[in-house]
Amino acid sequence: MTMEAQRPDRAFSFVQVDGLGRLMVVAATAHPVDASGTIAVGGTPQALLPANPARRGAWVQNLSAGDLWLSDVGAAAAAPPALKLVPGAYYEWPYPTDGAVSVFGATTGQAYSAREW
Repeated sequence: MTMEAQRPDRAFSFVQVDGLGRLMVVAATAHPVDASGTIAVGGTPQALLPANPARRGAWVQNLSAGDLWLSDVGAAAAAPPALKLVPGAYYEWPYPTDGAVSVFGATTGQAYSAREW
């Protein structure tokens, strides 16, 4: 099993449990990059993360009072296949997504916090 662990210096490492139950680092570290922002024009999808073939993971938290919608398969809209992120909710991709990610919010100024590594 491979897991992700955050070190005290805030860098991330991938670790694996060997047959004796010991943890082993199996990949180079990655430093989180801030991608936080606000909705520039309400009702219009915008880029959250550009395509990045080196990306190992990402998360986003909705800091606004309205819903946000996320999509890693095209432009986000307030409908499936976009993912609905209710106020205060946090989403971390369960797989490495290296393509572009978009975000949609109905109101200009809706805030979100986001990181990629």
